[in-house]
Amino acid sequence: MDIAVLGATGTIGSLVADRLEAAGNDVRRLSRASGVNTETGEGLEAALEGADVVVDATNIATIRATPAVRFFARSAKNIAAAAKKGGAGRVVCISIAGVTKPGAALGFGYYRGKCAQERGYRAAPIPTTIIRSAQWFELGEQMVAQASLGPVAVLPQMRMAPLATERAADHIAEEIIATGRGVVPEIVPGQNARLAPEDGEDPRNRIVRLRGPEEMTSAQLVRRILGSRGSVAGRSPSLVAEYPYLGRQLAGGVLVPSSEGTIVDDLTLDQWLVA
Repeated sequence: MDIAVLGATGTIGSLVADRLEAAGNDVRRLSRASGVNTETGEGLEAALEGADVVVDATNIATIRATPAVRFFARSAKNIAAAAKKGGAGRVVCISIAGVTKPGAALGFGYYRGKCAQERGYRAAPIPTTIIRSAQWFELGEQMVAQASLGPVAVLPQMRMAPLATERAADHIAEEIIATGRGVVPEIVPGQNARLAPEDGEDPRNRIVRLRGPEEMTSAQLVRRILGSRGSVAGRSPSLVAEYPYLGRQLAGGVLVPSSEGTIVDDLTLDQWLVA
């Protein structure tokens, strides 16, 4: 297959592109560095022309709602239109588990952007797969880097069911390849799911959820990494605390997909730490 990966220089985009190439697909690695701007549409139609599948792994480095909503909403509209015009059979959007649930985006503007992205694709004129992944183990480093002052790290209280980024990329690539070839994977309770399309939505749309095997809070994640490696993001805070400053919903577990109807990866945090 000929697969276009937008956001291919980012963490998940590059990993997914690697796996798609290893499986024998022709991969177009697209980003702003290659002259493609999804928000403005610059270079997009030419970049996607003739692709069988288009993968949206784009990202924006902001926590503010206004730029996040603007970027993701405009990008989804532009990508869907260009993919349709270029003859692609499907768009695959990499999203975040739980962000569309009520209250999830109240304290974190970036999640509002991802909600706008999903709305755009579910209303798009082309079949779409939305892959909602739980957080990654590597999020602990980002949190510590952003929420530390001296020996203290005060993390946003967040209940999660994280998995390794590389394992997420494995599952995402498998889904892209299967649906891109017109093969809809069997729905197995506890492993994967196709959620029912909304009214007026393309019945060929798919929503797939990913999560890790364990549930924990952000502080528990970081403490376990510290206990194994001695540092996180080059820091070794002596106190790791958490506070629900991103909202009670995130603290309570709104981002944690149930095991039922979800692909549950089997690599535990302890296994990942010693790998």
